[in-house]
Amino acid sequence: MEIDPKQLKLRNQIVELLSYGFKAKDISKKIGISHRTVEGHIRNILLEGYDNTTHLVATYLRKGIIK
Repeated sequence: MEIDPKQLKLRNQIVELLSYGFKAKDISKKIGISHRTVEGHIRNILLEGYDNTTHLVATYLRKGIIK
């Protein structure tokens, strides 16, 4: 399944903000979407095979998807 580039950019932005310790409500304010939408994105990303947000962020950092 291919992800729309705009959605991919948003997902990467959310994960990057998670890496800085932001919570869903903080992320939502920062990027201008509802916290429930942020939570949904996080939940959907985690369903791709990540155990938790720490595992998710560590993998994105290791793969160079986020800095």
